[in-house]
Amino acid sequence: MSYQYHLLDHPADIRLEVEANSLEELFLGAVEGMALILYSDFKNLQNNKKIIKQKINLSSLNQETLLIDFLNKILTLSDIERAVFPVATIQKLTDNKIEAEITGYPVERFDKEIKAVTYHQLKIEKTKEKMLKTTILFDI
Repeated sequence: MSYQYHLLDHPADIRLEVEANSLEELFLGAVEGMALILYSDFKNLQNNKKIIKQKINLSSLNQETLLIDFLNKILTLSDIERAVFPVATIQKLTDNKIEAEITGYPVERFDKEIKAVTYHQLKIEKTKEKMLKTTILFDI
């Protein structure tokens, strides 16, 4: 896999910049980046014996709204299950539909509480290097 993400802090929100080779990798980077915000030590959760799996099937207007709807669905499941979902396996992804299975691990508490993943100024762009890039705003 080839994607990168960076957190950009602000008092009322967190911005996550994701850059990837493909739309699928962009979604995977965003999922992992959101997990990092929720629980900074999420990689050590993979040793946890309890695993939670959930299937997600969504349709949206376009790539941007699909990405935000997908992340908000994962965020809702995180709150319900009190778990962090850093792993997604995407079975199908088009410009407006996604079928995926997410894998998560229970946590005692989140490092940061995310109120919502917002649509604010969201745009998926192609860079000069033909990578896909976006910045996602998380309301905290």
